[in-house]
Amino acid sequence: MLNKVKEAIRQYQLLDKGDKVVIGVSGGPDSITLLYLLKMLQSEFDLILHVAHFNHMFRGQEADEEAEFVREVAARLGLPCTVKAQDVPRFVAEYNLSPQEGARILRYRFFYDLAAQLKASKIALGHHADDQAETVLLHLFRGSGTAGLAGMSPKRGKVIRPLLGITRQQIEDYCREKGLPTRTDPSNFKSIYTRNKIRLELLPLLKKDYNPNVVENLNRTAEILRVENEFLEKITEEVFLRIGRSTACEVVLEKSGFGELHPALQRRLIRFSFKRLAGEEKSLNYSYVRAAQTYLSTQRGGKKLGLPEGIVLKTGKETIIFSKLQVVPDSPGYKITLDLPGTARLPGGLVLTAEEVEPAFARQNYRQAKNWEAYLDLGRIKLPLTVRPRKPGDIFRPLGLGGSKKKLKDFLIDLKVPQAGRNLIPVVTDATGQIIWVGGYRIDENYKLREQTKRVAYLRLSYTE
Repeated sequence: MLNKVKEAIRQYQLLDKGDKVVIGVSGGPDSITLLYLLKMLQSEFDLILHVAHFNHMFRGQEADEEAEFVREVAARLGLPCTVKAQDVPRFVAEYNLSPQEGARILRYRFFYDLAAQLKASKIALGHHADDQAETVLLHLFRGSGTAGLAGMSPKRGKVIRPLLGITRQQIEDYCREKGLPTRTDPSNFKSIYTRNKIRLELLPLLKKDYNPNVVENLNRTAEILRVENEFLEKITEEVFLRIGRSTACEVVLEKSGFGELHPALQRRLIRFSFKRLAGEEKSLNYSYVRAAQTYLSTQRGGKKLGLPEGIVLKTGKETIIFSKLQVVPDSPGYKITLDLPGTARLPGGLVLTAEEVEPAFARQNYRQAKNWEAYLDLGRIKLPLTVRPRKPGDIFRPLGLGGSKKKLKDFLIDLKVPQAGRNLIPVVTDATGQIIWVGGYRIDENYKLREQTKRVAYLRLSYTE
């Protein structure tokens, strides 16, 4: 088992020497196995490990006991542990979500917030080969394309999945062999959710009557499609950089360039543009993609097409425009103090995250940074940061203008930012009140990276999940 995990770490570059890793531990066999294996690898990779447990508050005292169990396991291993309880049932009811979807959103939010607080570089989760097979089948039933059938990635951003090539049976056998203590969530054995039905009914049937290696074969299919999808995503981004541009509230494509693309690339570019505004975790289903393609092949301007997440598609004489123009009142009155690391939730569904990154990493990536990312010279910034909407009299030195001052109002007019979207734009200042970043548009010249920069602040805008 340990050798398999080490091979996965090597193959997918899951860990680097000195990584600080947040380990999501539910108490089940998969997460407990992950925890013990990473503990065994701690010295070899010089890891700093931190256990994280999220109590969904679905099962009362039983869930509290699981949280205490995880605390005790972490203590026995000499590891720090953070436990958070949150009322997922209330969140689910408030936002009309399924219990599984609501739990996933809040659980991941907890992991990411904790990683930012601890300045952790990785979040390790215990998904395994059977989870992957279930995910592929779920997406197949929903009519997903290549991206959905690729399933979960071994590494996506900070999230790593070292057990993705190991089956549930192998994990359970390992726990028994090593005498590892575990807890099992009884809801996993109730066929009231689609995923549970696949796990408890469909996969056993497929193994028995069709192919005993169905889990391994589905994982192989996912791996093939994942690699091919990554290649196509790279091509799509290259096309976007050639014919498109984006801000915090809109994506604009050249109509002529879009029309020359193969229909497959058109579909990918539609999804790509949608995700720019809706968030990376959001997807646009096939019916909407087809509707957008039909609209773009027939419309000559004037009419609009509504898409999910409050996004509108429209065409001009020479452009295709995706807009998310949630109108924020002229004086929303918010003023949020933001530390490093930290997260701020803003009007209009925006989230601003801030953290410190290594200068070498910043110099390698800042030239490819998108409009919603900013790399700033932290040595010139007086903390804490403040996030607020624009206000009359705002002046800054837009990067690229040689240090010349410009009124923010004029800057936005020059860029033809729609009036309805201007109050959505977050303005980030430091403790002196100086604007350091007009979120989604431009940093101030005074805070750009220089050769002598020793500390770097990384700011990123996204939409809530």
